[in-house]
Amino acid sequence: IFDDEGVTAVPTAQLLDLMRQFSGGGDDGTRIIPATRAVAAVPRSLSRRFPRLGLETAIAQALDRGPVQLHGSTGMGKTSLAVAAIGSRSDVGWINLRDCPGGIGGAKLEAAADFVVNRATPCTVVLDDLDPGDDPRSILLSLGHLVTALESVRGQLLMTGAQRLSQRIAQVVGLSEDGIFAAPAFTDSDIAAYFISAGCDPANAQIWGKLVYGSTSGHPQLVDARLGALQEAGWPQPDITELLATPA
Repeated sequence: IFDDEGVTAVPTAQLLDLMRQFSGGGDDGTRIIPATRAVAAVPRSLSRRFPRLGLETAIAQALDRGPVQLHGSTGMGKTSLAVAAIGSRSDVGWINLRDCPGGIGGAKLEAAADFVVNRATPCTVVLDDLDPGDDPRSILLSLGHLVTALESVRGQLLMTGAQRLSQRIAQVVGLSEDGIFAAPAFTDSDIAAYFISAGCDPANAQIWGKLVYGSTSGHPQLVDARLGALQEAGWPQPDITELLATPA
């Protein structure tokens, strides 16, 4: 915020919001959040996960062409897919927007724009859990600032969220149809391969794959919970009562 020789520079959006706050014009405006607090390192990859190499490669290749969004409900593995797609890319800023109200989310986006501008070299920004809701106006301006900053350094933008972004948001970030990916459920074959990688007898894995798919519909988080329970039990013989199991 402070330039050379004592000159203060405040982004327009934040300045207007500060004026609103001083004048009593609302409590949910944009806050000023330092980039060091808003922008984090890429999360560590999970110690136990089932890689989906084809999908992860497709996401990484799409990211080289333009903005990318991964969407899916809670527990579908969006964050893990994003981490895998990032791979070994250097200079990545990770912004967690989960449960952020509009004002805080906007401030984090402004901090992300500062992160990009301060580097002045190509970098990647991940907006994890970007869910603008029914009224995205509180973040549109800040999101536009981030996109402009990324364009100035030929950077990349990867977003995750529960729902596909609205057409309005997609236009702001320049998101095209070939940059949109749904986080898919596991198939029974995926589950069998995952179980084998975790120590299940291959002779039983195919049966367990079908049974666990039947009890979880392939939901990755639920599948992982069943894997953990079966692994802890020493990989018992497949049991039809699995279909009656209540997912953890």
